[in-house]
Amino acid sequence: MASKHIEIKFVLYLKFAEGGNSNGQNNLGWCYENGIGTDKDEKEAFEWYLKSAEGGNSNGLFNLGVCYENGIGIDKDEKKALEWYLKSAEGGNSNGQYNLGMCYENGTGTNKDEKKAFEWYLISAESGNPDGQYEVGLRYRNGNGTLPNHEKAIEWLQKARSNKDQKTIRDKNHYIDDFITKLLNENNSITFIPFNKLKFVEKIGKGGFATVYSATWEYQVKNHTGGSYTQTDIVALKLFHGSKNSCKELIKELNAYTNIGTKSPTFLQCYGISKNVDTGEYILVMQYAKMGSLRQNLHKVAQMKWEKKLELLSYIAMDLNLIHSHSLIHRDLHSGNIFQNDLYNAYIGDLGFATAVNKTLDSESRGAYGALPYMAPEILHGSVFTKFTKASDIYAFGMIMWEISSGRVAFSEYEYDSLRLTIEICEGLRPTILRGTALSYAELLKRCWNDDPEKRPTALEIHETILKWKNNPEFLAEFLKSDDEMVIEYKVFDIDNDDNSIYSSKFTSCVTNDVISNNNIDIDFINFKY
Repeated sequence: MASKHIEIKFVLYLKFAEGGNSNGQNNLGWCYENGIGTDKDEKEAFEWYLKSAEGGNSNGLFNLGVCYENGIGIDKDEKKALEWYLKSAEGGNSNGQYNLGMCYENGTGTNKDEKKAFEWYLISAESGNPDGQYEVGLRYRNGNGTLPNHEKAIEWLQKARSNKDQKTIRDKNHYIDDFITKLLNENNSITFIPFNKLKFVEKIGKGGFATVYSATWEYQVKNHTGGSYTQTDIVALKLFHGSKNSCKELIKELNAYTNIGTKSPTFLQCYGISKNVDTGEYILVMQYAKMGSLRQNLHKVAQMKWEKKLELLSYIAMDLNLIHSHSLIHRDLHSGNIFQNDLYNAYIGDLGFATAVNKTLDSESRGAYGALPYMAPEILHGSVFTKFTKASDIYAFGMIMWEISSGRVAFSEYEYDSLRLTIEICEGLRPTILRGTALSYAELLKRCWNDDPEKRPTALEIHETILKWKNNPEFLAEFLKSDDEMVIEYKVFDIDNDDNSIYSSKFTSCVTNDVISNNNIDIDFINFKY
């Protein structure tokens, strides 16, 4: 019955098209391009799009641009694609406006121009295009092509989420097991994403509890004719080891992301949940960060001017404040868990061990989980492990401040000597602050490192302080002076992520803790002066 209905539609489009109707011509092109009601024929599709475009139809103009950009029925020509997108955009087509923004962003048929990209994304967003609204929100968050504006970022990202939910066609033709059904019923902000809709899956990292992949997510979006088209997004997949049998870690991380992300759309987004059909393991489908982690980029960050370093640091502080404002503690904050789309902005991710304030994990009776260089001394010291607190996250933030200023990972000389490093951290060891570092920066950094958790600043105070530095000419002059005075060793550090490395998040056992408490090991203490 559905097939008969499609054939009737094709006949009607053909009749209108041959009668000179530009909408019919565009819709007929769509049928030929996708094999709807007829055999697929890309050359025929191009010819009908061309006729529709010559009739001034904005959708025909847009689709002709798509043909030239992707070589559909015609030789690929990015400059002609740009020309047709421009005509479509000027005709008020929001998809043309959005694609024109993409051309300026990526340098397709023209020179890259972030400012023009933002301008066209904004026009598209104001026309109601959810993809344009999303891009505008991201650019207001990250300051790409415009000045950062957190309030406007939230406004546009919320509009994008609402409009995209209305236009995205949810996949209902797949079996969903009881566990996923329960999750979806408890949390209406996430969706089930069938595993066969995740294409070009490539491994990009592995940790103790999960493996991370990049993938292309294909989903259907409603179009202006009442039909649909396939849209794709590059996403990150976090597959939880052993989740076929136990889903505690996945549920905890999913809840953390959705609790923050629902109210704060500027935070790293979780799009939904999937399931590997071969292994039975569950997957979180996440926002993708194309530049990877801050740790991977430290040598590049070191070469940035201080004005840009402060901008980067402000995003990390903003996200940490969001986590703490939702009464959560990250518990495993380090530069490997901070993700970047470009060098000047960042997102805090990997919330697998995030817990509510005053809540203790079952595993804390065995030790403390984390990457050793970023663990606060009060967590490591004493015969009984101290609970993680917001202040222990602040200590880790201080280490990240030092890494951004130096371009190096903390304590690289101790990479395979975790016991000695643990003892020395508890005795007061901290990395050396580089000569020439701005005094204001050094003072805040040392406050984050204070042995007394009560004397450390809050995430909100840190964020407000960094914004004050950025926006006050007197403070900014101090940092500009540091650009000339600091001597940084630009070196790419090859950090091992095996279980023996101090940079691998893992449990620090109570045996080590007892050694510290009883002072059973005689070591040469290195006293660093600031």
